[in-house]
Amino acid sequence: MPVTVPADGPGVTGISLQTRAPTNARGRITFEGAAPPPRERVSVTLSPTDFVSGPVGGNRIPSHINDDWTFEINQLSSIGVVRANAPPPWRLKSVMLGARDIVDTPTDFQTADVNGLEVVMTTELGAVGGTAADGNQPVLNYAVVIFSDDPAKWSFPSRFIVPGRSNPQGAFTVSG
Repeated sequence: MPVTVPADGPGVTGISLQTRAPTNARGRITFEGAAPPPRERVSVTLSPTDFVSGPVGGNRIPSHINDDWTFEINQLSSIGVVRANAPPPWRLKSVMLGARDIVDTPTDFQTADVNGLEVVMTTELGAVGGTAADGNQPVLNYAVVIFSDDPAKWSFPSRFIVPGRSNPQGAFTVSG
């Protein structure tokens, strides 16, 4: 809980601090579309989204991934989002907790252990491509931002906002 101490006042007394043990998150990684990449090239992390309860600097908290693709993220004490990375062409599709996809939803990992997470990675990606023109003249150097038509998916961090750039010939392709 934030405490404000006045700079020119008498100070604050009577504060009682209560600590709690850190929690753990456990789950499994599944892969759609191709054989899984090498395990050592896959990571699952928790990215804190609460600057009060999160670790100093907001660092990502890594997991340990087992040979059977189960994982555990230890020493949690914050609200955050679960992220996963793997080499191309793999992308994060979803993070399921029961029947809910929590991939872009800050989730409470500070009050109790979270079990049964399912991180789904896929190679089955969509893509958007095209060119830009100024009147009848092609534009050669520009940026593109592809985003969901649902404003609820515009929060940070979000997989539904993807930047891209044109190539030297003026065409762009954004995938994911």
